[in-house]
Amino acid sequence: MFINYRMKLEVVLIISYLSFLAVGIEIVRKALRIPCYTIAANAGVDAQEVVTRVMQEQPDIGYDALRADYVDMMKAGIIDPTKVSFWC
Repeated sequence: MFINYRMKLEVVLIISYLSFLAVGIEIVRKALRIPCYTIAANAGVDAQEVVTRVMQEQPDIGYDALRADYVDMMKAGIIDPTKVSFWC
Protein backbone atom coordinates (compact mmCIF):
# COMPACT_ATOMS: atom_id res chain seq x y z
CA MET A 1 0.00 0.00 0.00
CA PHE A 2 2.77 2.46 0.94
CA ILE A 3 4.64 1.71 -2.29
CA ASN A 4 1.51 2.41 -4.32
CA TYR A 5 1.06 5.85 -2.70
CA ARG A 6 4.75 6.61 -3.09
CA MET A 7 4.58 5.80 -6.81
CA LYS A 8 1.51 8.02 -7.17
CA LEU A 9 3.35 10.83 -5.39
CA GLU A 10 6.32 10.45 -7.73
CA VAL A 11 4.00 10.59 -10.74
CA VAL A 12 2.37 13.75 -9.37
CA LEU A 13 5.80 15.31 -8.82
CA ILE A 14 6.89 14.44 -12.36
CA ILE A 15 3.70 15.87 -13.85
CA SER A 16 4.11 18.99 -11.72
CA TYR A 17 7.71 19.38 -12.90
CA LEU A 18 6.69 18.92 -16.53
CA SER A 19 3.95 21.54 -16.21
CA PHE A 20 6.48 24.03 -14.82
CA LEU A 21 8.80 23.11 -17.65
CA ALA A 22 6.02 23.68 -20.18
CA VAL A 23 5.32 27.11 -18.69
CA GLY A 24 9.01 28.00 -18.97
CA ILE A 25 9.16 26.84 -22.58
CA GLU A 26 6.11 28.95 -23.46
CA ILE A 27 7.68 32.03 -21.81
CA VAL A 28 10.83 31.58 -23.91
CA ARG A 29 8.80 31.00 -27.10
CA LYS A 30 6.89 34.25 -26.55
CA ALA A 31 10.06 36.15 -25.70
CA LEU A 32 11.74 35.01 -28.91
CA ARG A 33 8.92 36.54 -30.98
CA ILE A 34 9.37 40.04 -29.56
CA PRO A 35 12.46 41.13 -31.58
CA CYS A 36 10.80 40.11 -34.86
CA TYR A 37 7.55 41.80 -33.84
CA THR A 38 9.35 45.01 -32.83
CA ILE A 39 11.39 45.21 -36.05
CA ALA A 40 8.28 44.66 -38.18
CA ALA A 41 6.25 47.21 -36.19
CA ASN A 42 9.03 49.78 -36.52
CA ALA A 43 9.10 49.12 -40.26
CA GLY A 44 5.43 50.07 -40.45
CA VAL A 45 4.05 46.70 -41.49
CA ASP A 46 1.57 44.38 -39.81
CA ALA A 47 3.88 42.93 -37.16
CA GLN A 48 1.62 40.04 -36.21
CA GLU A 49 1.40 38.94 -39.84
CA VAL A 50 5.20 39.04 -40.16
CA VAL A 51 5.73 37.02 -36.97
CA THR A 52 3.14 34.45 -38.05
CA ARG A 53 4.77 34.04 -41.47
CA VAL A 54 8.30 33.81 -40.04
CA MET A 55 7.11 31.11 -37.60
CA GLN A 56 5.76 29.09 -40.55
CA GLU A 57 8.93 29.43 -42.66
CA GLN A 58 12.09 27.36 -42.53
CA PRO A 59 14.42 28.18 -39.59
CA ASP A 60 16.84 30.27 -41.71
CA ILE A 61 14.11 32.47 -43.19
CA GLY A 62 13.36 35.81 -41.55
CA TYR A 63 11.96 39.23 -42.34
CA ASP A 64 14.27 41.79 -43.97
CA ALA A 65 12.72 45.09 -42.88
CA LEU A 66 14.96 47.15 -45.18
CA ARG A 67 13.70 45.36 -48.30
CA ALA A 68 10.28 44.36 -46.89
CA ASP A 69 10.89 40.76 -47.93
CA TYR A 70 11.39 37.32 -46.44
CA VAL A 71 14.94 36.11 -47.00
CA ASP A 72 17.50 33.57 -45.86
CA MET A 73 19.03 35.62 -43.04
CA MET A 74 22.53 34.14 -43.38
CA LYS A 75 22.72 34.45 -47.16
CA ALA A 76 21.47 38.04 -46.96
CA GLY A 77 24.20 38.85 -44.42
CA ILE A 78 21.72 39.92 -41.76
CA ILE A 79 22.91 37.17 -39.42
CA ASP A 80 26.62 36.56 -39.65
CA PRO A 81 27.91 34.02 -37.13
CA THR A 82 31.53 34.92 -37.95
CA LYS A 83 31.11 38.57 -36.88
CA VAL A 84 31.83 39.32 -33.28
CA SER A 85 31.00 42.73 -31.81
CA PHE A 86 32.64 44.03 -28.70
CA TRP A 87 31.08 46.77 -26.64
CA CYS A 88 33.44 48.69 -24.39
